[in-house]
Amino acid sequence: MEHSRRSKHRVPTTGRRLRRALASTAVAAALVAAVTGTALATESPGTGDPAAGAPGVVTELAPTDTDAAAAYWTPERMAEADDDWPTTPAPQGAAAAGTPDAAATPPPGTPQATRSAGLPMVGRLFSVTPGVPGRHACTASVVHRANGGNAILTAAHCVYGTAAFTDIVFAPQYDGGQLPFGTYAGTKVAVPAGWAKSHDPDLDFALVLVKGDVESRTGGLTLRASLPLPKSVTVTGYPTKGPNGGHPITCHNAPDHPLKYQLGFACDGYEIGTSGSPWVPDGTHDVIGTLGGYAKGGREVFYSYASLFDRDVLRLYAGL
Repeated sequence: MEHSRRSKHRVPTTGRRLRRALASTAVAAALVAAVTGTALATESPGTGDPAAGAPGVVTELAPTDTDAAAAYWTPERMAEADDDWPTTPAPQGAAAAGTPDAAATPPPGTPQATRSAGLPMVGRLFSVTPGVPGRHACTASVVHRANGGNAILTAAHCVYGTAAFTDIVFAPQYDGGQLPFGTYAGTKVAVPAGWAKSHDPDLDFALVLVKGDVESRTGGLTLRASLPLPKSVTVTGYPTKGPNGGHPITCHNAPDHPLKYQLGFACDGYEIGTSGSPWVPDGTHDVIGTLGGYAKGGREVFYSYASLFDRDVLRLYAGL
């Protein structure tokens, strides 16, 4: 999350995508086909997004940039990556994220995220925004990719403003400076066309290819459609500040569906840095969302959002 998110809870307006809804079973089948390599059913593009015919905007990172990123992110710089981000550059006309309100408190009974051992396939994602000072940190997860084992999933706002960010490095199961699986530099960034054009909050997800077969070492999650909702999900992420800064936190709760193209999750503690955290249905190795979406994840640390996974994430994945 790019803002402190402690504000009075407000019900957001509907997303700006005006796409026709698909039956969740059909979308789920298509997503399964995408990650298992089976044939995909032909689908017509959506009608609301001006760039709906394109699967996404893909940026190739130069090999020299990839090598430089690996060298740039020393342990000291990783530790310095924090929440003091300037406003991420946005395309003209993009929606504002809103104004934080530090007075908000979670409703009684809201679960609290706690520090955990994390997961091998979930880690910190570091990047630099061209022309903007500061070192950034989000969360990302490895997703299954049969032809390379080198794909990670995160929030689009973690890797793309008006263009792709640079010096992208993924550190699986990072824990207070410990790097049990080393680091993997980004080679390609893919975001939905609607995100690149207007930062559509319903399309706040991205895929990044990295240099090396990270999946063979950490395992990977399988992309699934968000609907029908599972009974509960586990969300693991990395706040940048506070007592858990730089360490993995985890929480379990039932997700909800507050908006047509947004998922919701009530759990306190998802501070700045947890954007990109995967939403994993309990008892599975699937991922049905990544923390982001409305207001880049929400305006309070006790209620988070994720853009709905449907055919848009399928098309982005298939385009890699």
